[in-house]
Amino acid sequence: MFPISDDRRHAFKFNLDFRYGSGDRYDGPTSKFKVKDKDGSTRVRSIKWLQDFGVNFTGVVQSGTPYTRLYSQTQQTIVGSFRGSRLPWYYRVDMTVDKAFLIKVGKRNTMLDVFCSITNVFNFKNITSVYSVTGDPDDNGYLTDPETQTTIRSYLDEEAFRNYYLMQLNSTYNYSTPRSVEIGVSYQF
Repeated sequence: MFPISDDRRHAFKFNLDFRYGSGDRYDGPTSKFKVKDKDGSTRVRSIKWLQDFGVNFTGVVQSGTPYTRLYSQTQQTIVGSFRGSRLPWYYRVDMTVDKAFLIKVGKRNTMLDVFCSITNVFNFKNITSVYSVTGDPDDNGYLTDPETQTTIRSYLDEEAFRNYYLMQLNSTYNYSTPRSVEIGVSYQF
């Protein structure tokens, strides 16, 4: 009858993974050149530039979650129905690029993996929460509500109160996290 707080009507997820193999399975760009050995003979050597290299994209597009709209700051009367309003749609694309290097330690093969992971590649500013009275992530409606104007005017310096209130209201918690980049190394032995 009433949607739960994390109800999403639509969710689309995609994952695209592109990789080059290694050894005989490698089919990427290669450079070939001739090398002279110590005994004077020549042989062809090749460099497989993108061997064990991969790129991964993960994306999410989903409809907004429900919230309950309220009439005003002082009257907590529900407008419409309980959890009857919805947040805007949510978009995010993440990317990971990695390259593995095989390293022989004695008789054992080990692997060094260098990676770069970018979260929220396109730096979407998704709204994750809103104020119940206005439906806005940046304004809760207190300063413009006709019912709170007499209380605001009663302060010693009305303009200073409004300025401090706006500074306190300026919160990043109603938005998703911005783009972040992580670079790392993993060693498997």
